Amino acid sequence: MIAERLNEILGLMLEYGFAYVSLSDGRDSVSLRLGPGPENGPSDQEIPAGATAPEIFSTVSIGRLAFAHPARPHERYAEGNLVKAGEPVAYVTTGAVVTSVVADQPGVLGRRLREEGDVVGYGIPVFEFCS
Repeated sequence: MIAERLNEILGLMLEYGFAYVSLSDGRDSVSLRLGPGPENGPSDQEIPAGATAPEIFSTVSIGRLAFAHPARPHERYAEGNLVKAGEPVAYVTTGAVVTSVVADQPGVLGRRLREEGDVVGYGIPVFEFCS
């Protein structure tokens, strides 16, 4: 039951300025924290000597992930797309609010790190990026 009401819960947190909430319905439970994402990357895997960690594009809000804007579903971003600095590469929806995940530099989108519809929070990696 909690999963179906996640957008409502996130909306209330944003509306009333709650930074943390923990809920349980006796069967499921969820805890949400609004704030900066983790300082570590998406995994703890070691990077081979001489290689550099790929850059990533991360979310700046919480909600459901989409690779196309809800009003422009034909404009979908995928691995291998060229992007310009400032161009949105994914979107996070929380209720009626849509937040863009924006490229901070020009380059090529690398491996997609999340799936369409995933629930994401602040600082969650979405794409690897090749400049």
